[in-house]
Parts: sequence; structure tokens; C-alpha cells
Amino acid sequence: EDVSAAEEAVHYALLEHPSPRSLLLIGGGMSGSLREALKHTSLERVEYAEMDPAVLGLAPRFFAAPPAPVRTHTIDGRLFVKTTRASFDVIVVNLPDPQTAQWNRFYTEEFFREAAARLTGAGLVSFHLTASENYISPELATLLACIHKTLGEVFADVAAIPGEQVHFFAANRKGLLTTDPRVLAERLRARGLRTQYVREYFMRFRMSEDRMAELDRQMTPRPDTRVNRDFEPVAYYYGAAWWGERFRGGYGGAVAVLAAAGGLLAVALLRRASRGVRRIAGAATVVTGFTLIGVEMMLLLGFQALYGYVYQQLAVVVALFMTGAAVGSWVATRARGSAPMRRLALLQLGSAVVAPLVCGVMSALPAMGFPAMALLVGALGGYQFVIATRVFFANGEEDRRGAGLLYGLDLAGACLGALVFGAYLIPLAGFFKAALGVAALNLAPAIAAARASRRKPGR
Repeated sequence: EDVSAAEEAVHYALLEHPSPRSLLLIGGGMSGSLREALKHTSLERVEYAEMDPAVLGLAPRFFAAPPAPVRTHTIDGRLFVKTTRASFDVIVVNLPDPQTAQWNRFYTEEFFREAAARLTGAGLVSFHLTASENYISPELATLLACIHKTLGEVFADVAAIPGEQVHFFAANRKGLLTTDPRVLAERLRARGLRTQYVREYFMRFRMSEDRMAELDRQMTPRPDTRVNRDFEPVAYYYGAAWWGERFRGGYGGAVAVLAAAGGLLAVALLRRASRGVRRIAGAATVVTGFTLIGVEMMLLLGFQALYGYVYQQLAVVVALFMTGAAVGSWVATRARGSAPMRRLALLQLGSAVVAPLVCGVMSALPAMGFPAMALLVGALGGYQFVIATRVFFANGEEDRRGAGLLYGLDLAGACLGALVFGAYLIPLAGFFKAALGVAALNLAPAIAAARASRRKPGR
């Protein structure tokens, strides 16, 4: 148990409120934060949201059991905030940094608006981000500025204190927050709190004038600072970039190298094919694999943002995508008709339309709409693969020795798409701009297939 982390996670937030009576803690409660929170005797209602039931199951073996006054909810924290009708004096988000799409959902403008709606009149939201005691790197400064600007889009009052963990506080009204260590120390004494790390002398050091001024300078948003949103999750790119900088992993460089390797693999596979219609079919397969894996990722991340991180439902989305691919393939293998190249051109146009269409309707989809959309997207991919295969092997039986080639191209495109969408397109461009980009990408093979469909057979 990390006593320092447990104390800092809740005490700074609760001390920001002059007399907290209700607390919502999202995550991290079993490691001591709940116990620390209940040292504030003014609390009359404490609710704890923990999305992983296994944590609660292991708690009696490794941690102190949740105190009796705590009401525990086995639910995604964001889903709880969205669906509860209760209000809270203090909401503490005690979760990891936004270095992944999963955790980024708790640092977006949309989540902050949901949390703001659950605050009492003098209520506040608090969370912390891993930082550095003395040096703030450019990558970390970019992340802090992004989160600071995002908070400012929602809350009237925003404050932060420096340290190995930068603690953010936000309130709906001006004048509710303080960064004066004397005020916080007085509240600490008045409440009779016995703590090891959240102490008066630590507060004076952490909130010294020069340290506060330097943090404020580093995280002040610039004109190009972006707001972190559900469908423009730029903070998780910034978080991953900072993580790579800390470990000299070269996050951006590593992704670029992998993307280039995937592109070279696709080119190498295509060079094995003859010119003409086979190359068009191969290129269409690569682009479709790239596009549809990106659309599936958008569906997963969109569902996660709107309805919470729910394991079972996400599994259904993935399963129906694969079911759709199987159904689409089955329908295509039994379909009869001439002009496969013309059908390939139409299918590429369909791939160009599907990504913007999904983005356009996503925010209005009910929960079951996401699996249904995944089924349709998967069916499009399965149908396209069969038609592309007919075009690719139209010259005769002697070409079937390369039967695995087209499948390899499909996998190469999907692999490249997962990498590029997850690491760059979605966080940096956002859902809709990424969708427009892949729509334009699909136009090239669609036009090439349409032109080839007008040629005489054999050319």
C-alpha cells in the first residue's frame, strides 16, 4: 500500500472544500484512499465506483475492507456519473493518466460536463496526473496545458498544485478554490486529521510561490493548445508521447518505423502480382483492410466513451464484426453475376462512405446500435474480399499458387490501419477528420476499378 498516494488522492481534494458532506471516489479506493477519506468526519455519504469486480473480490486478502459507511458500485465510473441522480460536494477521479483511450475518457470535455452536472453548488472535481517534482519537459507541459484548457472549457474556476503528482481542482463557481497553503493547513488542523504526507510543512513547500508560478507558466494554454474530447482524444497521444520521452522509447519514431514497415510489406506483396487488374484488386484489399479496422476501432472507442467500459458489450461489438465478415463472404460466394471489377468499384465507394457515415450517426446510436453497425461493416469487408479474390485470380488456375497473397494484403492493411488509427489518426485528427481521410483514400482504388471495368477482358 502506497500511503503517500492514498493520502494525496483524497485529502487535497477534501481540504479544498470548507465542509464536505458527500464524496464520490472513482477508482483506487481499495489501496487506502477510502480509509483516508473517512478521516474527514464531516462526510455523511461516501460512494465508490469500481469497474473491476475482481478488485473488490481480492480486497479482503490484500487490502482493508471498505468501511461500513461506504456504498460501493461495481460499475464503470463514467457510466455511474452519467446515470446517477445524486449530487456530491467532492468528486475524486483516482485513475491512471490518460495514456490510453480507456483512461482518456475521464479527462475529456464531455466527462467534465457530466461531472459538473453532479456537483452541489460549492462542489468540486479533483484528479491527479503523474508529473515531475522539479522539471517539466515539453511533452509533459503539452499534456498539462491540454488538460488545463479542457477544464477551462467547462468550469469557471480551475486550480492546480505541483509535485510528483500534479493535482487539479475545478469548480462551477469562481472563488471556491484555494492554493493558499495556510488555508489548507488550517482546515487540516481544524479537522484533526492524522496524516503522514499531507502535512503543513509539505504544503508550504509544494505550494511555494515560485513553484506555483512555474507550474502556471508551463500549463498555461497556448493558441495551438487543443481541447481533449471524446471523439478528438488528443490527450492520450500526448500522454503516450510523454511516456515514450521518459523512457527514451521514441514513441513517435517507433510508430513511424512500424508504419513504414507495414507499408513496405504491402508494396513487396503487391510487386509479386502482375500489373493491371490484379494490382487494383490487391490495392483495394489493402485499403479496405485499413479502412474497416479503423471503423471498428472508432465503434469500440465511441461505445466506450458513450456507454462506459463494459467488457461484455465490447466483446459483442467485436464478435458481430467478425460475424458480419463471415456472412458477407458467404453471400458473395453464392452470388452470381458478371462484371466483378464493376462491383469492386462500387464496394470501394461503399468503404469510402462507411467511415463518415459511422461518425455522423455514432453519437445518436443506442447501445445496441453499435453491434448492429459492426455487423454491417464486417459484412461489407467480407463481401469485398470475395469479389477482390475473383478479380485477382480471374486469369486462371495457374495463379492459385498465390492463394495466400491476397489474404496477406488484407492483414497487412488491417495491421497498418490499427497502428495508424490508434496512434495518430484518432487522437490527432479526431474521428470525423480521420473518417474523411480514409474516405479519400478509398477513392483511388474505386476510380481505378471503375476505369478497368470498361476495358476489354484480358487487358
